[in-house]
Amino acid sequence: MKLGKIKTGLLAIVASILLVSSLVVAERQIGYLQNFRITSSFGRTKDYLVKSAAPYYVVNLDSRGRNREIVVRHYLANSNGQRRSDIDKTWTGDRGIYTQDTKSGYLYALHLARENWWDGATTISGSWSPDNW
Repeated sequence: MKLGKIKTGLLAIVASILLVSSLVVAERQIGYLQNFRITSSFGRTKDYLVKSAAPYYVVNLDSRGRNREIVVRHYLANSNGQRRSDIDKTWTGDRGIYTQDTKSGYLYALHLARENWWDGATTISGSWSPDNW
């Protein structure tokens, strides 16, 4: 009788651990832009990130320090290259949250280009995520 209660107790503990571990929510993925070369043509980030569930995407662009801040155009595209957001704009040194037409569990990349011709080819740094939370 005592052995049956021990087995039942152990089974309940194991079942609880398995249940809790299966309920872990997916972690937001963050992509980093380190000296990303930006021109007038849209260039894609190297990373494809998996979308979780948030309805927006976020772009954080570092300040350029002593260099003049620039306007960066960007959009999200899926792994087939199809655009899944509007073309939005963010100044370097700013953070923006933008709407998108994406689905959870799919891969997305950020495409970036400079806004103004006089900015020339330059580099930017920052981060981005297909989720905003």
